[in-house]
Amino acid sequence: MQITIKSIHVTEMHEKTWGRVYIQYEQNNQDFFIFKNWLYFDEKIYKSIGNLLSANEEFNNEEIGKHHSIYLWFPSEKRHVFHNFKDVLNGDADQLYLTTPNYKAQYGTPSAILKRLLIELKANIGEPLSNRTGWYERYQTPAIVLSELVFDAKYKITLPLYDVEIKLEPLLKLVYCLFLNHLKGIALKEISNHTNELRSIYQSISPNTEKDIINKRIDELLNITNDSLHQKISKINKIFKDELGDNIALPYQILGSAGQPYKINLEVDLIKKLV
Repeated sequence: MQITIKSIHVTEMHEKTWGRVYIQYEQNNQDFFIFKNWLYFDEKIYKSIGNLLSANEEFNNEEIGKHHSIYLWFPSEKRHVFHNFKDVLNGDADQLYLTTPNYKAQYGTPSAILKRLLIELKANIGEPLSNRTGWYERYQTPAIVLSELVFDAKYKITLPLYDVEIKLEPLLKLVYCLFLNHLKGIALKEISNHTNELRSIYQSISPNTEKDIINKRIDELLNITNDSLHQKISKINKIFKDELGDNIALPYQILGSAGQPYKINLEVDLIKKLV
């Protein structure tokens, strides 16, 4: 799936409508756009054939009106165009007023919104724009396109399709690597069966850490009474969720329940370990 990002458009809050972030892109020699929309705090992602700035002959006059109102309804002084998407990712649009300050942390800045929207675009997430008019029953959720997970020789975790690195501190990386080695799952009460493996992985991940410190940290991890392992799994899952969003993150998270094995539910052919 070859996608070329042509421009990023940011609209500022107008009347009571929150600002938005749009991606204008090209795929298979055809123009498309995608954007996020919040309706009563419910996040929606819409995409459509066409160009935000010019009429598209594929639409009749009524459809063109609907097609452009999502962008051109905002006054010209509240519409901002960035031809290099990296400028927005680097914060060049973060001063724009998308929503009131009390919602900014939850709603996000243009850089944070665009980072997620680029991932969702590559993952094939987004409803047809026509769904905004209420034809929800016609919509079938498209299959999410998952990125390969690469765990390289330097113990860096990347999702190349999304152009994302998942940054984990050594102990979290240790736990994640263990579950990558055991895709059928591990019952947490049996985690002590993997003591030697954990020590070996930790020494590889953090070769400069003293052996006594490694042993102490692994002993704490294996101590079921202090809930350390549960906490680290929760932290790992939150990092994936924060980076990818709920729907995309699930296959990459370590999931399980009491009495059942915890495991990463990603297909084996999407995992590439270079260690």
